[in-house]
Amino acid sequence: MATRRDPKVAFVSNDNVKGTPEIRRSETYRRGPFVCTACGTPYPDLAKNFAPSPSPMWAHNSGRIPICNNCLDSLYNQYRRLLGDEEEAIRRVCMHFDWYVLEDAILATRSIEATKSRIREYLSKLRRSAHKQDTYDTYLYEKSEEAILDEKDYQAAHEVGDIEVSKDVVKFWGLGFTPSDYEFLEGRYAEWRSRYVITGLARESLVKDICVFDLLRQKAMQAGDTDRYSKLTVEYNRAIDNAGLTPKQEEAYNKSQEMPLGAMLKRFETEKPVPKPDPEWEDVDGIMHIILTYFIGHLCHMLNLKNRYEARYVQEMEKYRVALQMPQDSDAEDIFDRLMENNYKGVQLSSGSEKNVT
Repeated sequence: MATRRDPKVAFVSNDNVKGTPEIRRSETYRRGPFVCTACGTPYPDLAKNFAPSPSPMWAHNSGRIPICNNCLDSLYNQYRRLLGDEEEAIRRVCMHFDWYVLEDAILATRSIEATKSRIREYLSKLRRSAHKQDTYDTYLYEKSEEAILDEKDYQAAHEVGDIEVSKDVVKFWGLGFTPSDYEFLEGRYAEWRSRYVITGLARESLVKDICVFDLLRQKAMQAGDTDRYSKLTVEYNRAIDNAGLTPKQEEAYNKSQEMPLGAMLKRFETEKPVPKPDPEWEDVDGIMHIILTYFIGHLCHMLNLKNRYEARYVQEMEKYRVALQMPQDSDAEDIFDRLMENNYKGVQLSSGSEKNVT
């Protein structure tokens, strides 16, 4: 008695198809009846009632999806009503059953008769194309490598691409690049900015040109187009020269920055003067107060020069001025006697001797 082979399917690595794992199909095939997993209807013929798919998920089901054609039409109609777009409904069904999204085939189904199933007509055209063995993973990979040409492309790349591209990045570099191109350009531009000061619109534009030429050089090298690579290298070096970023220009610039201490101080004071300190740090030790008040202010007061330094001196002297309280009708003799009385207060004057009063 022959033993039945193991129906399990092994997934193996595959480098030929981007994003789709390869399968090792079992030689054991199911025999009817074949039951639809959606409606439960049994069918005697698998090929006539179930659509094929190259996905490894349906490999042991003889390469057929698990729902019948009627349920497939019903699923398409539900998405058509939900999304409000027949072509978007086709793309959503393709995502469910791992079919490749072929835009030309979708456009070709616009002219079919109203009585025909548009999703099955699309699958018929897909099976006659070069993408009949490709899956939805392949579509996602190719979509992520497409150039962003308008707002719709940006939305598609943002939804299905592995690389996040912001609108600011697209606005900065312009349209026409793939998400991976934008990532390359952003990385190169960040490297230039980390090594050089990029100021002004002109120099920024030149550095952007350097990054773009570098990207095109990389693509030409990968394609093996040496002539194009050589031409792009010339333009790349010219852009670097125009931006003043060649090694010779950089060395000359560094030498121009070498100068004596006096010349450097003059340059700082002329081009970028030392900023004024905060009020609490202006005169920490009080030396400026002493010079401006007791030297310059006193000198101005002696010369009868009325300015802010003289006023500062007068104001400072008011702190130490003593006012003698005397009657208004006192004459000079009274003032003298009052002063002498204060000076000798507590001292007894006698003939020939002075004794302290206790």
